[in-house]
Amino acid sequence: MRGELAFIAAHPTRWLTGMSFDLLFSLLLIPAALGLMRMLRPRAPALGALCGGMLLVAGFVHGAMLGYQLPEASLVAHGGDRARMVALSEAMYGDPGFLLLVIPFTAFAFGGLLLTAAAVWRTRVAPRWVPVVIAAAVLIEVLGPPAVKARLFFGLLLLGLGRLGVQALESVDPDLPLDDLRARRASPQP
Repeated sequence: MRGELAFIAAHPTRWLTGMSFDLLFSLLLIPAALGLMRMLRPRAPALGALCGGMLLVAGFVHGAMLGYQLPEASLVAHGGDRARMVALSEAMYGDPGFLLLVIPFTAFAFGGLLLTAAAVWRTRVAPRWVPVVIAAAVLIEVLGPPAVKARLFFGLLLLGLGRLGVQALESVDPDLPLDDLRARRASPQP
């Protein structure tokens, strides 16, 4: 915690910008999960619902975890005894309440992303590189070098999930009601 608080003191704007992107990531998981469920529904409805549900839970829990990180900037901004700030931060992260967030986040985020990669691979709803990039992001976050793993993780997720998002948006015909779109997909194409 000493190093993290020192970083916040030296780069408060950069820290808050990163936290803003983390919050945005949590929020963007909602439409990503819903779009994924919609894309997988014709070929693997149960698998799509499971992937989407896991990612929705992960987004919610990730947002809750930010509730632990955001106060660190306030602690540093108001100064005071650095040793006391470190002790308080370590106590927050060592609290069983934080573990109640970390364990489901890890399970649902990594499990949901790996299951999503497997579902996209199996159903072929996207190019083959998409599930590979999503799975690589998870592996880098778990096993990658600490100095760059967060950037690589989010960059690869942006690439893989972004491609899925663009594909989901392109598959929607804005002139057709949803029922007509379903009927059109069910009928054989010439």
